[in-house]
Amino acid sequence: MKLLQLMYFNTVCETGSTVKAAEQLSVSQPTISLAIKELEEEFRALLFFRNKKRLIPTAYGELLFKLSKDLLHNAQNVSEIMTDTIRKRNKIRLGITPMLATQLIPPILRKYSTESNSIHFVVTEGSQNKLFSLLDHNEVDIIISSYNDDLASKYESVVLTDMEFWFCVSKSHPLSNRKIVTIDDIEKETFVAFESMPYSSIMQFFALYKKTPNIVYKSNQLSTIVSIISDNLACAFLYPKAIEAQYSNLNVIPIEPRITKNVAAFWKKDTYIFSETKHLLSVVKKLGHDFI
Repeated sequence: MKLLQLMYFNTVCETGSTVKAAEQLSVSQPTISLAIKELEEEFRALLFFRNKKRLIPTAYGELLFKLSKDLLHNAQNVSEIMTDTIRKRNKIRLGITPMLATQLIPPILRKYSTESNSIHFVVTEGSQNKLFSLLDHNEVDIIISSYNDDLASKYESVVLTDMEFWFCVSKSHPLSNRKIVTIDDIEKETFVAFESMPYSSIMQFFALYKKTPNIVYKSNQLSTIVSIISDNLACAFLYPKAIEAQYSNLNVIPIEPRITKNVAAFWKKDTYIFSETKHLLSVVKKLGHDFI
């Protein structure tokens, strides 16, 4: 059994076809078929049966697929670790929630642009659920997201900074010119929520005063939320620097007392951390106060 045979086998399992597997791997279809035949001869078991032109793994095939996925991933990890040790990997696969991306990615890229390196960022934005699914499947190296104890128990983590929520309104809103706002000012307002943001801190803030925010709409699209606020249809709790620099028709106002949330980096337990990723963590920590 060879790793190459297993890679061919896994690709057939994923595509359901030796032809599609060959196209994906840029090899000939007979090469794929021969690898499958050799594996079946070695294990003395049928690994696939055909169902309407699609190859379906047998019970033995499903078992081999499950076992070989981890083996192939570990082999790839060994290759990347050795490459990282001998020469720079120069790539960071970063997952980040959209609102944090708006606030954090520009200063991170500015910092890297002043350094003499050629790091290639592959940034994926999405909800926490989506990002941690990608992390579980080794499609991102690290996630920057809001911290909570449940996530910290499942993954390695380090708190990077804390972010403060401000009250965001249209400039035509009656509260727009306030220097600060309190719970008494905003308790009867209607809110639009950024779906991927950690609203536990905001809910706790309202709960302290035995109140509940009236959240009537949620979205993961900043442009949608900005439009709703701009039309004076609702207010929002957002990170100020993501708004101040880009939207002149909106105002962000500090809330008293402050509402903050820890931001942390997460990665899989017992996983090698590449040198570029370690450097990113140090950069975010050093820049942390600029994000607030």
